[in-house]
Amino acid sequence: MERYRREANGIYARYLSRRRRTCYYGLATPPQFAAITNGCSCETLEETPRRVLVTVYTGEGRVDFQFRLVFQEENWRIDSYRQRYHSKDREKIQRWSYGSF
Repeated sequence: MERYRREANGIYARYLSRRRRTCYYGLATPPQFAAITNGCSCETLEETPRRVLVTVYTGEGRVDFQFRLVFQEENWRIDSYRQRYHSKDREKIQRWSYGSF
């Protein structure tokens, strides 16, 4: 587990914003964001010079994601994310719920 934490800390330091987190790493099979592939469509919903909200729509994964990005230390970093599940035909779409990392 110590090796996992070292690797996870490196990923967090590289990709996540600098703020206190309420959770400490999650393990999932398949990985949490496995539904995000090159074939997904994306949309920028809000944009300021230092903040962006990006929605990623997945098809087969049946889950969409919203990532709030902030510009810190000369890099764009993920500050938070939300997810929502949907049926394959998108007839049923659940509300957005916050994820944690």
